[in-house]
Amino acid sequence: MPKSKIKTFSLQPKIIKLLCNCFNTENISEAVYKGLIGFLSNTFYGEHMDDFALHQLLTVEERTTIKKYSVRITKELEQMINIQTTTDTIFNVVVIMLANYLYYSNSAPSLTMPAKTNFLSELDNAKADISTKLLTLLGSKWNKKMQSAINHILQTSEKIWCSSIEPFVGALGIFTNFRFAFNEIINDMDLQKVNLYRAIQAYMDVLLLKMLCKPVDEQTFIDNQEQLKAKYNLSNSKVNLEAAASFLFSNLLSVWSSGSTFKGTYKSYRKKLDNIALLCKRLKDTEICGDDAFKLIRKHMEDSGAIFIIDPPYLDTDVYSETAVTAGKEQKIFDYAKHVELAKLLRKTHQEYGNDFIYFCRITAPHKFDSKPDKDKHDRHMEGRIDDLYWGYGHYYIDVPLLKDNSITAIERIITSFDFSGAQPYGNGRGQN
Repeated sequence: MPKSKIKTFSLQPKIIKLLCNCFNTENISEAVYKGLIGFLSNTFYGEHMDDFALHQLLTVEERTTIKKYSVRITKELEQMINIQTTTDTIFNVVVIMLANYLYYSNSAPSLTMPAKTNFLSELDNAKADISTKLLTLLGSKWNKKMQSAINHILQTSEKIWCSSIEPFVGALGIFTNFRFAFNEIINDMDLQKVNLYRAIQAYMDVLLLKMLCKPVDEQTFIDNQEQLKAKYNLSNSKVNLEAAASFLFSNLLSVWSSGSTFKGTYKSYRKKLDNIALLCKRLKDTEICGDDAFKLIRKHMEDSGAIFIIDPPYLDTDVYSETAVTAGKEQKIFDYAKHVELAKLLRKTHQEYGNDFIYFCRITAPHKFDSKPDKDKHDRHMEGRIDDLYWGYGHYYIDVPLLKDNSITAIERIITSFDFSGAQPYGNGRGQN
């Protein structure tokens, strides 16, 4: 029998339970032993051991509830531990790091599709479900009324699709909460988002470690901003884990999508990291692309049994003009001419190849007109331009008013190529291409 010695360690009860569940045992010492073997056998973790600090892994509250336990350490395991430990990384810290890693890798429940519904997350009575929201980017698809409208369309359309293509996936507002088909393709021209989603899909544990290595304070946030300004070398073929961690760190700790104003606490930061595990499960087997949206649509417009989920930048909202990191020199501003081109492609894939689409737009003017006396005129102009693109081609629509303090702040329109309960026909007959 190999020689061994007893080591003591301290853990918070919540983490103890997670460790035991992970290794299917009621013996915490056995769970820690098995975990240490697997954790320290991975060379990546060992290379980054010194990047961790105890204050990053346990909150003040958690430190007050820890209990002491012991585990029998064989000579072989002790040698592995000694390779990683230094005067600053004692055995107890190694165990805490193991527990922390297992917590983020295994604690979040998996997403399951309820029977008889395509809605992946139930809505709370008070607000839209944001349990899997990761990026604090602007977008209305997390709004409760909007999610209810999408769910209603899916449940009453009586449509079944083989594949879904989402050319403007953005912050995953639609993809996270709904599944239109078994085979899914998501795309965004901004390689910062694409790189992050691919990192979550294929390298979740490594990304988590990189995120946990970053101290959550304003100076680190400022330093991270300088790294982002250098525009990491991103491509549409390889995953850059450093860039993914830097982009996510900046986003989670900034005010909305500004990326420049520090706002966050360590507690909220750790809580948001739980969503990485949820999204990893949701992204499984999903094809993630970083192409021009029109190129992707043309590539799949002749596919059989496809639905195109179209959520582009709204009219007069050029969100890509400054923030996007793209693979080529394509035009970033998504203006009216782009919307015209998009409408022609959607009509073609539906009329010539029998595929469907669901298109999201806004028929009220941007907020810059809110205080002007001619706001109604601008609203009519906005709606009229949408009508010019989709009226009279046999489409359907529903309007979704978005509220704040019981007042309508904007009206969003969902236009479909298929009928559903309560849908309004978008004009009579068919227009000309």
